[in-house]
Formats: sequence, C-alpha cells, structure tokens
Amino acid sequence: MTKVIDVCLVGAAGRMGQEILRQMKTSDKVRLSGAIVSRTSKLVDVSVDCSTCGHISFSNDLTKYALASDVIVDFSTSEATDNVINTAFELAKPVVCGVTGISEDTANLMKEVSSSIPILYSPNMSIGISAMLKAIKVLSMALDFDIEVNEIHHSKKRDVPSGTALLLAETAAKARCWSSSETLFFRQRNNYNESSKNKKIGLSSVRGGNNAGTHTVYFLGDEESVEVIHRTESKSVFANGAIVAAKWICSQKSGMYSMVDLVESCNFDL
Repeated sequence: MTKVIDVCLVGAAGRMGQEILRQMKTSDKVRLSGAIVSRTSKLVDVSVDCSTCGHISFSNDLTKYALASDVIVDFSTSEATDNVINTAFELAKPVVCGVTGISEDTANLMKEVSSSIPILYSPNMSIGISAMLKAIKVLSMALDFDIEVNEIHHSKKRDVPSGTALLLAETAAKARCWSSSETLFFRQRNNYNESSKNKKIGLSSVRGGNNAGTHTVYFLGDEESVEVIHRTESKSVFANGAIVAAKWICSQKSGMYSMVDLVESCNFDL
C-alpha cells in the first residue's frame, strides 16, 4: 500500500494555498497536517474545512506543524520564504517551493541548504510548462532566431515579469550559453526599437482580468517563425503539480530540483 504523505502547507490563506487545500480534500496521495498563515491573518485558530485531514486549524506555528509532517509545501511570500527554508533545514524536512519573485539571497540560501535536504523550487508547478521548458531548450539550440517571451496574467499578480516568463527566458539563454544577467531585458512601451540581436532576449507582460497564465515564446527568423504557447485554464493545474511534487520530493536525496527534473524522472503519479 502506498504511503500517504503528510504535508505542512505554508501560505494556506493565499490563492494558491486555497486551491491546494481544495484539491487535498479528495487526494489519496497526500494529507494535510498543517495549514500555516501569517501572524496577522484572520484565519489563525479557525478550523480548516477538510474532512480528510482531521481537526486542524490555521496556525502561524510553522515549527510545530512542520515537525509533524513529511514535507513542507511553501506558497507564502518572497519575504517569508527564508524562514521556511531555515525551518526545513533545522527539522531536516524536504521542501517544495512555488513562491515567485524570490531574491538572489533566497535562491542562494536554497542552494546552500539543499546540500542537506531535498528542495524542489519552481515558480510554475505545471507539468505542461515543465515539458515546454524542455522544448524551449531544444529550439534555442537548433534555431538561430531572435527570441521573445510574453506573459499574460490576472490583474492582481504583483511580480512583473512573471517567474515563469523569467524561467523560460533563462532556459533559452542557458541553452545558448548566454549569461542571463547580460541577456534578458524587460521590454517597455518606449524601448521596442531595441534590437533583440546580439544575445538579447526580450520579455513583455500584460495584466488584466482573471487570466490564470498564458506564456508564449517566439522564435523569430527572417523567413519563418516558431511559437510555443502554454495556456493555463485554472490554478488547479498548479495545485495538482504541487501535490505531485510533494509526493515525489519525499523520495529524493538532498539537492536542488525543479519540475523539469520531476518530469524527466518519469517516476511520478498524476
């Protein structure tokens, strides 16, 4: 019989946190063992509506509930992630993190801590995006075309460009052995005349409505072009990916992982 994984969910009050909670109600892969919210949240001490997880209330006591869990799943904020990673290190718990807009310092902290615990970090938990990343790598190496990345999201999304758009662009740059810091630039309305030649990849963003996420990578040649598009119809895609990742990371040795590693392993259960 397959072991059910106990999950401590951080950021349980957010849009993604709520979607993960909704899916965990019927999941036979994972079980909620902790629902962590900020200290100022009105949900603190309120019971979680989850018939399959017993009597659990929203809490700000990360250490207590992480200790009783197999894995920590973090969808909090970029400001809170350092604390999550440090707590996971102290308790020797694997982590799945989907927080976007993390700082370079936080990224470095993850790499440092991953020598002791397994960490899966991805700003996009979609299985489809992970497959798209593989395609982008191949196309970037095969085509000597200009590359542009565009993303569309709902009006409430804070970070611009999205973490997924940056990941797509960084994947293309890496495939061409270009430095991301020198290669990527964000297109604004006043710099569309800037050439995307000479090791440059332009990123552009659109915000509005309730779009869950549309990402397009353009490979633009003089006489032909290729477009790779991923459309997300709802956040359930990301929640399902996070649940799959939580189960998968528990069987991995220490190190840094991504959703691409999960897909390439061919050893995961949808």
